[in-house]
Amino acid sequence: MSAQRQPYFDFLRGIAIMMVVAIHTMPVEICSFDSLKGISSIAFRQTLNCAVPVFLAISGYFIGRKDLSNKNNIFTFYKKQIPRVYIPCLIFSIGFLLIDIIIEKNNPITSLIMLICCGFGIYYFIALIIQFYLLTPFLIKFNKWGGLICALVISLTSIVLLNYMTHIAGHHFPLIISAGPFYLWIVFFMMGLWYAKHSRDYSIIPAIAIIIIGLILSVLETKYYYSLRQNSGLGIKISSFIYSIGVIMLTFSTKLERIYNNNIITSTVAYIGEVSFGIYLVHMYVVTIVRHILPVTNWALSWIATLVVTICLIMFSKWLLPAKFNRRYFGF
Repeated sequence: MSAQRQPYFDFLRGIAIMMVVAIHTMPVEICSFDSLKGISSIAFRQTLNCAVPVFLAISGYFIGRKDLSNKNNIFTFYKKQIPRVYIPCLIFSIGFLLIDIIIEKNNPITSLIMLICCGFGIYYFIALIIQFYLLTPFLIKFNKWGGLICALVISLTSIVLLNYMTHIAGHHFPLIISAGPFYLWIVFFMMGLWYAKHSRDYSIIPAIAIIIIGLILSVLETKYYYSLRQNSGLGIKISSFIYSIGVIMLTFSTKLERIYNNNIITSTVAYIGEVSFGIYLVHMYVVTIVRHILPVTNWALSWIATLVVTICLIMFSKWLLPAKFNRRYFGF
């Protein structure tokens, strides 16, 4: 592991990417309010909703420590960071582009626009993080209490409007439209910027309280949306945003970081964190294959199989191809 890396934050990335894979392998069929098992599945699903917010906060934290005080540094930052995520996204989007054109019979022009805009499925996150890269020099100027509160209001307002449009009004949008705009997630990136410049040595009791309240509200809010439409409201919503804020407050605390200890388990998770971008890019292809092999209700097995196969593919590529090639074109 590079001396510049921080094992604790790689560990957090590892946990977050495992959550992402868990979300994408968890079948909605096992989630319901008709049985204790179904309710337990819904409650567990709610604990996973902090994955994207944690990634955004970590990105904000490390970017916020960079010197972007002049135009040259800003240009260098853009030149380095944007191709690092955009080029691998384009390459791994090609498979979905072909599926969209050949199998789904969609308009090739529309499909190409989706490719360029990182619009295929979960790759909306690349478009999202590029927006934050571009906005960082501006956002840094508002890295104060007022800016953080403003970001919170913007995010909560945006998620309320989105939830109304999707869960109540019943509109359906591609992820690039519903989850891709920066203003929806801005509070989490701003929290990362905040922690980059302010003390992280604070009491974790408020964070734990927010997490508990957020999880309870998440289950209740999901139940409400389920009463409107089956399998509705499992993902992003105002309560899960509250929960995610608590998770970030907890995990970014130096009190928790001091507890971190390198051992075989934490080091393995930290390695997963190191290659988390690659796992993010590759795993949906693996998910598609696993779904045709394993029983749909066996979520744990599907999750483990997807994670192991994806990591093995990445390790094989790292063994076979030059490091520069892997980093530039594959993201790991």
